Amino acid sequence: MAHMGALHAVTEAGMTVLDWGCGCGRVLRHMVRRMPAGTRFIGVDIDPEAIA
Repeated sequence: MAHMGALHAVTEAGMTVLDWGCGCGRVLRHMVRRMPAGTRFIGVDIDPEAIA
């Protein structure tokens, strides 16, 4: 797993980021701003309350 500060080392155009257990997406919302345009984000969680 990459640390948020090291994202520049693991990014490439057109990549997909999977956040397994994303809850309300509090990590993904920061990643969206730091990743290159065209990055696809997928968040998965089993907790309906967290997703809502």
